[in-house]
Amino acid sequence: LAAAVEFCDRVATRPTLGWGREFKVRIPVHEPDRWCGLTSEKLVDALSFLTGDRWHFDFKPRERAIEAPAQRTLDMPSPSAAVLPFSDGLDSRVVSALVEHERQSRLIRVRLGSGNAQRAGSSRTNQPFARVPYKVKESSPRFRESSVRSRGFKFTTLSGVAAYLSKVSE
Repeated sequence: LAAAVEFCDRVATRPTLGWGREFKVRIPVHEPDRWCGLTSEKLVDALSFLTGDRWHFDFKPRERAIEAPAQRTLDMPSPSAAVLPFSDGLDSRVVSALVEHERQSRLIRVRLGSGNAQRAGSSRTNQPFARVPYKVKESSPRFRESSVRSRGFKFTTLSGVAAYLSKVSE
């Protein structure tokens, strides 16, 4: 879902007059009833607010079931107080330091991509990270839209999954 939203947001240029675009996204899912109704409404509300676009989702049943991917568990320290999306940018570093101080070092940082979350000699060497492999490949020589207003949705969605898996409420 996050990758489909990011792809739409990056591939379609915003109009010269106005701001919003319209997206119709069809996603095959295992449990379409779970995705329709209130869940879909809240999803559309959140994305419309974040991006300024008009979103329409059509959750269809998968034509055939697929096996759950074999994956290792996310290394979540216990007990943890909060999960924070982390991009390694200045804003992430500052918020991370403030929240970590407030939570007495019981913070899990969720980083997207396959890059190294720990740097040798860094003061962050022993800090808990959950790294989620994530990449949206370009369909053309470059994406057309650079504002990527859906970035917060991507980070929050995957951090929410990490919070759910680690039984953390913040």
